[in-house]
Amino acid sequence: MIELERQGFDPEQGVELALAQRAEAAGKAITGLETADAQIAVLDSLPWRTQELMLRDALDHEGDLERGLALLLDAWRKGDAARIEAEIFADLGSDPDLDRYFEALFFERNRRMARGIAEIVDRGAPAFVVLGAGHVVGERGVPALLIEAGYAVRRLAKTRR
Repeated sequence: MIELERQGFDPEQGVELALAQRAEAAGKAITGLETADAQIAVLDSLPWRTQELMLRDALDHEGDLERGLALLLDAWRKGDAARIEAEIFADLGSDPDLDRYFEALFFERNRRMARGIAEIVDRGAPAFVVLGAGHVVGERGVPALLIEAGYAVRRLAKTRR
């Protein structure tokens, strides 16, 4: 977060916070698919070796943050899901201990979030769901899991004026 702030990103201007503030101002209920405690528990459940690899990877690539973020933002703006997937999951398969990180932080959470979204949809009430980029791409992303479960999913693209 410190590095992102150095790059000019303001945590008070994040997508989740902005959307939550707009929903609150409109009197709309906000429900999370998971809690911060649940996210921390996922990380805490990882073996020490995996946690060490994650820390070393973060430290080794600290200088790459600006480049990586620029690539992700460009891919996101262009709707290039394959490129987003390639960037986020570039290290998948490089080390079995690191693969545990991807399984816990992305794929298992994706399965839980897809089940949570299915429950919301099955209630029949309109809902707006916000997920991070790493959770919406690939064969194990939330949209693919929902399609696999029989739900109709379609991507909406912002139109340029």
